[in-house]
Amino acid sequence: MSTLVLGSPVAGWAGPLDEVPDAVFAQRMLGDGVAIDPVGSELVSPCDGVVVSVHR
Repeated sequence: MSTLVLGSPVAGWAGPLDEVPDAVFAQRMLGDGVAIDPVGSELVSPCDGVVVSVHR
């Protein structure tokens, strides 16, 4: 059996989409999810891999 270890890809706070000031996300027009407010400037892959693209 193999073990998969996932780490946090970014430091920050997570919260419900209802609290996002953008209506598209708050009303879930793009689907369900969570809001993440990053507190750092580094984004890493949570497992072996490569971050290919990140939206501004």
